[in-house]
Amino acid sequence: MKAEWWQIAIGIISLAIITPIGWLCIQMYEMKPTVQSTANRVDRIASVLPEMSRYIAEEEVNANFESLLITEVPTTSIDGSKKLNVHLFDPNTKQHYKYRIVYRNDEEGKSINYKLKGLVYNIDNKARTFEQLEKWSKEANHKPTIPKNVDSNTSFASNKALPKDFKNELQNIGGQPTLSNVSNSVAVDN
Repeated sequence: MKAEWWQIAIGIISLAIITPIGWLCIQMYEMKPTVQSTANRVDRIASVLPEMSRYIAEEEVNANFESLLITEVPTTSIDGSKKLNVHLFDPNTKQHYKYRIVYRNDEEGKSINYKLKGLVYNIDNKARTFEQLEKWSKEANHKPTIPKNVDSNTSFASNKALPKDFKNELQNIGGQPTLSNVSNSVAVDN
């Protein structure tokens, strides 16, 4: 009995289809234990996370900073203009630079806030906002004491950027700063 050409073609096509399907079935069978063990590892990691996040928060809060950029909540003057004080502190030399920015409306104020954030993140993309530090302080069971007149969303602590990195850019936004030396405890004023 001699096989016809179409029978041979069907056999080859069947073999070409069945072989990959069989290979996929074997792979799926062998993958199930791997998925199960991965799920167990994720559960173990998740059970350690609360303690780990507290440890990370403690490290972030206790880090030494090279510079602090503190932005006060804006105040409104009698003529309707707004005044924003931006303070740049150098913990190493204990120098304090104060920039006074005056603007007319809320839109201009938002623009200034965006410029300040962009300035900081352009110089140090890992700078921490006071808002983040406050959250981490709470996680590390510290009681944060950020004054009410400080805008914690646009105030930053930088581990890598030096104050000199910020000075020129801040002068472009807020003009010439006033310079003073500070003691170990500094109060931000209105």
